Amino acid sequence: MKDKPVIGIDLGTSYCCVAVFRNIDGIEIVPNEFGERITPSYVAFTDEDKPLVGTAAKKMGLRHPEQCIYEVKRLLGRSFRDPAVQQDAQRWPFKVSSGPCGEAVLEVPEARGRKSSFRPEQISALLLKKMKQIAEDYTNCRPITDAVITVPAYFDQCQRKATMAAGVSAGLNVLRLMSEPTAAALAYGHMELTGRGPVGKKLLVFDLGGGTFDVSIVTIEEGPDEHCERFKKDHLDGEDLLANPRVLPRLKQVAVGAKHILSFIRETEIDLDYRDRVLGVKLGRAEFEALNKDLFDRCMTIVEQALCDAKMSKDEISDVVLAGGSTRIPKVQEMLTAFFNRLLIKAVNADEAVAFGSAVQAGLLARRDKCTEISVRDVTSVSIGVEGHFGIRRVLIPRNSLLPATASGKFSTSPLPTALVVTIRLFEGERVLCAHNRSLGELRLGGFTPGAQYGEVLVVVNIDAHGILHVIGEALKGHKETGKKVEATGALETNVVQWSGGGTEATDWCSPTAKAEDARIWAAKDSMDRLWTLMQKLREQQSSNKFPVELEKHLGETFAWSHGQQERASKEDYDKLYEELDRIARSYGYFMNVT
Repeated sequence: MKDKPVIGIDLGTSYCCVAVFRNIDGIEIVPNEFGERITPSYVAFTDEDKPLVGTAAKKMGLRHPEQCIYEVKRLLGRSFRDPAVQQDAQRWPFKVSSGPCGEAVLEVPEARGRKSSFRPEQISALLLKKMKQIAEDYTNCRPITDAVITVPAYFDQCQRKATMAAGVSAGLNVLRLMSEPTAAALAYGHMELTGRGPVGKKLLVFDLGGGTFDVSIVTIEEGPDEHCERFKKDHLDGEDLLANPRVLPRLKQVAVGAKHILSFIRETEIDLDYRDRVLGVKLGRAEFEALNKDLFDRCMTIVEQALCDAKMSKDEISDVVLAGGSTRIPKVQEMLTAFFNRLLIKAVNADEAVAFGSAVQAGLLARRDKCTEISVRDVTSVSIGVEGHFGIRRVLIPRNSLLPATASGKFSTSPLPTALVVTIRLFEGERVLCAHNRSLGELRLGGFTPGAQYGEVLVVVNIDAHGILHVIGEALKGHKETGKKVEATGALETNVVQWSGGGTEATDWCSPTAKAEDARIWAAKDSMDRLWTLMQKLREQQSSNKFPVELEKHLGETFAWSHGQQERASKEDYDKLYEELDRIARSYGYFMNVT
């Protein structure tokens, strides 16, 4: 059984792709029943018992769009109130509503013998089952269960958890959730290793698909609906095409077709069958590029941010690897070539690279004794932290940490006159204030002693190889049972989409406004910490020495002020208090050397 095929699945927004691993030299992209190497990520519900999945579902969606669900990846692990979900829902012909925990739920017209409401991971499970079946039919081997499933590098805890739930529901043993850019880099690395021997390179993987975008730097040792306004102006006297749900799938199909054609020729005509006539407009490549200029510019901004995060210059990048069908757009290739001043790597099929690389990883995990010359480690895509004083996030695991990653921190609580429960709140994101990051939920540890001076909790966080979070809290002081532990996990619970049932969405931490605000808060926090450190050192001295009246009085007043604050003060306020307390302490011969 150990030589049984294993598979890698690219669970894409627009298309899915599956590759089978038999051995390190026998990795194949598997065609579906129509001979296509990629399968549309569409699921359609009919009056029959079983839904249609893939190409057949996409065709049915043109006739009955309200019964066909697509782009479900954009909903995985997301709450209904997420602004991105609200925006996407306006252009889908199917209905999106709020589930019991506030999660996004998909609805199709009712029919006898089946339900009409589905969670996104249930739809994703049908796509994964289809990929599993395609691989089993091709290899004539049943069942195939071991699989690696890819996710965008930026997927958060809820999204990764929902993907894992979909995999289990599809009958798969998910060996690993793997970042898509890492999989594409592994496909490239496999080509290099089998062709010319191991090479040590720094790759930039530019992964632009139908609905997701990732830029990753790897070391080896949706845009607007196109041309709706033109159709309305030229043919329909302002009638809104998007108000007709039956038009949406056909408009999307012709727009995507035009995008593909313009990658090879400079002008095409978009024809749309509408009622009893054909609507047509011409679209040139230059106009297409102008329509999408803001999206292209954002792509390059993210490339620059990735280099900055990696502390690299563009000259240190050995190769630029393309993944995702949208990287075939000439303007995208032109911008990347000009920026890096080098040819792009096109030897790896952009549509198939992620599935191929994930199959390599599946083989590495399932056949450790036969594939020893390659090793792969992913990194965290976002920082994990715990809420501290004044709502400031204390980072435990920084973004870009190698997986698996573990970190811990001790947290002291306020005096406990009546509070018997200490709550540790966890967040992911890059902003200073927890309110500007995404809530992951909370860890509650009860049993603390009423009246204790303070409680102390050790928090241990672990992000496993799938990128899923596990948390342990242990009582150290002020508790009836010192050493008592409580655990929480973002790991698999197949019937729950969101661990915390919701949370604050993370804001854009790369914007100049966010960076300026965070820098101001960090500066205030540093000054606050410096003041507290000085007070703590003086209090330690106070316990063994009798302070002069002036110093004792000033220390007590400063301590009372700092612990009575309900809101964070400014850097200037903390600095002023520090300088005055330090001046008085030095005047009596106490030098604390706080830096």
